[in-house]
Amino acid sequence: MLPHADDVPWHLDMPDAIDPLKPGILEWRIEGIGSYIVRATSMSRSVAQYEESVWRLGQGLSHRVGAYREIHRRLRQAADEGRRVTVVGLENCAAVDLAARKRYWVAQRGTLNTAA
Repeated sequence: MLPHADDVPWHLDMPDAIDPLKPGILEWRIEGIGSYIVRATSMSRSVAQYEESVWRLGQGLSHRVGAYREIHRRLRQAADEGRRVTVVGLENCAAVDLAARKRYWVAQRGTLNTAA
C-alpha cells in the first residue's frame, strides 16, 4: 500500500509478465486528460516517488530534488478533481534500452509527453 494512497488514489495495472522491481516503461493514464510515458530503473520505486511528489505538491511543499514537472502538476490536478488515474506497466527492458523504449511508447500513446 502506498503511504499517501488516500490522497492520490491511483489504480495499478501491473500485468503478471511485468516485474515491478526491474527497469521498464510505465504509462500514466489520466481520465479525460491523456497519457504520459515514463522510464523507470525500478518501476515500483518510480510509482512511489511520483506519489510522494504529487502528495508534497498538494501540501504546498517543495520538491525533494529539483522542481516539479508538468506530469506532477497534471497528476495533482487529477487527484484534486477526482479523476481516475491508472498506472500501467507496459514492459520491462534493460536499463540501457530505457530511452529508446520510452521514445517508442511516447510515439504510440504519450499524448502528454509532448503537450506544452
